[in-house]
Amino acid sequence: MAINLAVKFAITAAALGCATRKDLARAFARANPGTSFDLDRSYKWLQGRAQPRDPRLYTEWLGLLRLGRSRDWILESSSDEFLDVVAEGFGQARAELWQQARAFLGEEAADGSPMAFRRQMEGVFAAYSWAWSPYQTGRLIRGTLAIQGSRRPGRLDVVYSEMLSAGLTRMHGSSLDSPSSLVLSLTHDQGEQPLFFSLLRPNAPSSVLIGHLTGVALVGPQPPLCTTRIVMVRVPAAQEEAEAGNRYLPADQPITADLAQLGLPLAPAEPVEQAIRHFLFGAVEQGVDRITTDPLAMIARLLDPLWLNDGTA
Repeated sequence: MAINLAVKFAITAAALGCATRKDLARAFARANPGTSFDLDRSYKWLQGRAQPRDPRLYTEWLGLLRLGRSRDWILESSSDEFLDVVAEGFGQARAELWQQARAFLGEEAADGSPMAFRRQMEGVFAAYSWAWSPYQTGRLIRGTLAIQGSRRPGRLDVVYSEMLSAGLTRMHGSSLDSPSSLVLSLTHDQGEQPLFFSLLRPNAPSSVLIGHLTGVALVGPQPPLCTTRIVMVRVPAAQEEAEAGNRYLPADQPITADLAQLGLPLAPAEPVEQAIRHFLFGAVEQGVDRITTDPLAMIARLLDPLWLNDGTA
């Protein structure tokens, strides 16, 4: 849903002749000087990372468009339908309006660039891997990965959290990426143990991340070095909401049921469940756990549509 609204904001900006987010913010301010549309909030809205919660903003939005529609229509219409209605209402050519909207989002200038990749990575992911503690052998652990832009050039700021026996544990760090991989390097809040994610680099809309998680188990008599396969699925939930569900899971508990609780509708759920489990239960061959792009492509094909224009996430 949030990415869908980002496209609709861009279409609105193009129809109103706004070249920048500041221009769009001024348009909303003209409609209502007390509008909740400000630059800080709009940064997340136009990246598809969040959606407006103030119902008055949707009234202002409809007023700017001068269309006899409802708030539900803004939320529920597809991007194509929204584009058609706005283009007709403003007497503009559909193709030209769409080109202007894409330019507003910066897609044409950023296609294929590292900056575009880092922007598309931002969001919240529910993470599933094998528990490392010898007291939790054979169980999965569900954590949360939150990714956001960094002030450091070429990096992303990342936070990974798990619910351990001592409570919620967060690890902070940053990213390094190459044409084929994404590496996340983190340390615990207390600066204790490092943690490393070695992941396959995804394509837009980055609906899923897969790879290895490596570090030292924090709970156990003699914490061992550990590596596990990990699957991280993008979810609409905010970081705090996702972290509230961090926990150990029985290995046979449906992962897709947990994703549904985080606002990710899966119908049918079984193909996604099977694809994730096929990866997590993958065998080591001759002492090397090789992760290829095949499982990434398989899971992404099932999840990507939820994050594209006509998706419901």
